[in-house]
Amino acid sequence: MGKTEMKDLIIIGAGDVGKYIAYHFSILPEFRVIGFLDDDKSKLGNYYANYPVLGDLTYLKQIKEISIAIGIANPIIKQKIFNNIKYISGLEFPNLIHPNSWIGEKVTFGKGNIIYPGTMINYETKIGDFVTVNMNCAIGHNCNIENFGTLSPGVNLGGFTHIGESSFIGIGANTIQSTKIGSQCTIGGGSMIIKDVPDGCIVVGNPGHIGESSFIGIGANTIQSTKIGSQCTIGGGSMIIKDVPDGCIVVGNPGRVIKKMDI
Repeated sequence: MGKTEMKDLIIIGAGDVGKYIAYHFSILPEFRVIGFLDDDKSKLGNYYANYPVLGDLTYLKQIKEISIAIGIANPIIKQKIFNNIKYISGLEFPNLIHPNSWIGEKVTFGKGNIIYPGTMINYETKIGDFVTVNMNCAIGHNCNIENFGTLSPGVNLGGFTHIGESSFIGIGANTIQSTKIGSQCTIGGGSMIIKDVPDGCIVVGNPGHIGESSFIGIGANTIQSTKIGSQCTIGGGSMIIKDVPDGCIVVGNPGRVIKKMDI
């Protein structure tokens, strides 16, 4: 057997997802990581996961052919980056599927997907373009995840779940069978989705409750059956143990209202 020809790979984004790619796909025979691109000028010339930051996105204009991995978790930013570079010739967007994932029969992938170890994807599921599926996710049969979606670690999707374009699913969130989540939605960590979610919604809790135009910070949690109102801001790490009225800013553990806005 002939030796596998290695392809040079540049990672866009010198953050957590980007470093995961650098550490774990540089050991595979298909790719040779040569470095990162990042718009944060303070990172230029520095090393992350043993590889240098070569420049920003304009660096791609001087390369004839290169494989690209968009190492960004935020779906909206992923989509924006692709829209900025899709007209540059010579770019290839391989699927980076870790060998310790399990892929069922007749599962289809678009391009530019990142599939972490421990992931299980059951039969006849469709994965679009630039979808990130983090560690230990379980995706049921006949699911459909549209372009630019991100699934955080430990997400469980019942069969026939449909996730719209550019939606973000938080750590340990779950769906029952045949649930549809719209485009540009955010599903909070640990949420249980038991009914369809319209486009552009933020959902938290068990069962999931929609709070229009609310923001949920990193690592925030709710107890079962908690309701968060519209236009609320929940600080990172907060523990919500009772209902939050519309227009509130909540921080702490347990969560306490520090400001209420007129809406």
